[in-house]
Amino acid sequence: MPDQQARVFISYSRRDSDFAKRVVNELGRHGRDIWVDWEDINVAEDWLQAVYDGIEKTDTFLFITTRHSVMSEVCNLEIQHARLHNKRIIPIVRERIEGGLRDEVEAYWKSTQWTEMGQQNWTTLGHLNWLFFDNDTRFYAQLESLVQTIDTDLTHVKTHTRLLVRAREWEVNAESTSFLANGEE
Repeated sequence: MPDQQARVFISYSRRDSDFAKRVVNELGRHGRDIWVDWEDINVAEDWLQAVYDGIEKTDTFLFITTRHSVMSEVCNLEIQHARLHNKRIIPIVRERIEGGLRDEVEAYWKSTQWTEMGQQNWTTLGHLNWLFFDNDTRFYAQLESLVQTIDTDLTHVKTHTRLLVRAREWEVNAESTSFLANGEE
């Protein structure tokens, strides 16, 4: 187990909750610190702001890819936020979006007000190397690959997260010079 643990944000459709819980449980058994909505959003909290904060404070954004997640506005907002904050995105494919299903997804996007966001997110995901979790007999082999991927270049990812958190503090505090990095920082 590595000395440093990557905090992982899990993005999924509620319709895929059973699979998401399996991934969360297995990553937890591997000692990974997970941010997931059913554990990390308090009652009466602004849930979307909590999600955005969760994305910003994690090192890795894990997207569970299914027809439900790519057709979910909330999941697309999460991907967009991860993209805008240059988070490392790891797409794990539970359901392959190809052929007729891809046509169905694209037709659905065209019926929404967030067509462009969905297409931009899909383009981003399309440029990444995916882990395939669509065959349950290979779940544990793929899980090992996922854990290794999460742990890859952790120092760089943690530095990015630390700098993003500091930059956001500076922005929230009206770009006050007292929040600028200086000296040893």
